[in-house]
Amino acid sequence: MKKNKYLLILLILLIICFKTVKAVSFHEAEYVSGTYINTKKNGITRYQTVRILRDNNNIPVYCIQPFVDFKDNLEYKIYEEDKVGYNKITEEQRRKLALLAHFGYGYKDRTNPKWYAVTQYLIWVTLESPDNVYFTDKLNGNRITLFENEITEILNDVNNYDITPAFAKRYTVEYGGPLTIKDIDESYEVIKSTHPYEIKGNYVVTSNIRSNVTFYTTKKKYYANPVAFFDSEEGQDLIRPGYVYPKTYETHIDVISGRILIELIPDKSVYSVESSLKDTCYKVTGSQGVIDDVGCYTDKRFTYETVSLPYGVYTIEQYSMGKGYKDDDTKVTVDLTNTNNYQKVSVYPKLIKNKIEINKYACKDDICSFENNASFEIKDKNNHLIDTIKTNELGYAYIELGYGTYTINQLEGIDNYTLIETYKEKIEDEKTPHIKNLYNYYKKEEESIKEPTPIIPDEEITPPDTGITNKKSLVVFIPIITIILTISFIIKKNLHN
Repeated sequence: MKKNKYLLILLILLIICFKTVKAVSFHEAEYVSGTYINTKKNGITRYQTVRILRDNNNIPVYCIQPFVDFKDNLEYKIYEEDKVGYNKITEEQRRKLALLAHFGYGYKDRTNPKWYAVTQYLIWVTLESPDNVYFTDKLNGNRITLFENEITEILNDVNNYDITPAFAKRYTVEYGGPLTIKDIDESYEVIKSTHPYEIKGNYVVTSNIRSNVTFYTTKKKYYANPVAFFDSEEGQDLIRPGYVYPKTYETHIDVISGRILIELIPDKSVYSVESSLKDTCYKVTGSQGVIDDVGCYTDKRFTYETVSLPYGVYTIEQYSMGKGYKDDDTKVTVDLTNTNNYQKVSVYPKLIKNKIEINKYACKDDICSFENNASFEIKDKNNHLIDTIKTNELGYAYIELGYGTYTINQLEGIDNYTLIETYKEKIEDEKTPHIKNLYNYYKKEEESIKEPTPIIPDEEITPPDTGITNKKSLVVFIPIITIILTISFIIKKNLHN
């Protein structure tokens, strides 16, 4: 399976690199009148009148191999890229042949057939020694020097093509200033820029630069299609003119400026679950009173780096404040210079905070006194326990908290005294007092310790031992005795009188 995978990848690469074509055909066209070239190898000299080869679209092509005959109706592998594929020569030779074909016959005003002869000559002397390739005064004649100016002109274009242009360098500019980049001639084009620009002749002009800029330029393409190499196993290999894949050049513009890192230090002096740093912003103002930047924060991001700023003095102050924070009137001054162009400052927004205070009293028989060690639990809006506080000997307790709503609940007090009902306090500012005078009352004894007498059923009551066993007889007997005693008392009183 893995082997098949590698074979498939190799096949795809081969398809990408070349294709076999029959649709393209080549033929010998017109002669370059009066122009002769000799090629010599291993003691054998080949001589010919220069003749232009063309494809079926009448585009000129050149022979690559000086000592191989041209044949009609061959199949070719075509490589439409000057850096890969055709491997019968070195990469350096392949690049130079591509450039010679590009700048040779047919390039701009080089339309005279002599330019074909010059181009063909330069292609062969790239692959063979100049001693073995030369012009002659007639067919198989004597060596002569010919077309020196034309040779120099083409070679200059070839040699200069891959030279980094003068404008592809690093510039510096004052913050907000303009810059004109010179000497970008018509053979180049800007293909990308990180800042708006306009072209005026051989100049690229840009203005109001506030951050570093990069321009990307490259050579313009003169041809619609790339240079093509035609590889034949049976005859002469050919090269057809086209564009050469150009290099991309970068022009950097560095702004002379500085930056300020503004770090926000959250206030952790008191507890506050309902406050938020969202929408907390600080502005950066220059000496002209203009706001140059505004940095905002969240509950998770506590730093802000300004945009690039020109050198000068800046004031950093509050622009807006988040929920639960009070206005910050602090101003921080920063002086950006070329020796100190990156500075870090800190800002300290403060939470709105206030005290929740308790004055606790224990009351009995209308007399109230301070209650010591009464304990209270404090919870936030999420019912999360924040802290527990106790009153001192003067019955006083407090806790300082930040913005939010809090619940106060009494946990313990003096035995036999009531406890207060749970209540809430909402802290929204630092001026409103949050003081409570709380009273606990003594529970009366019958309310606090007297227990109710249990009810005992009749059958469980044990009567005194009277010798009477019948309970019903006892009920009748007791009233009779009471009547007899009463009558006896009355008679005795009358006798005495």
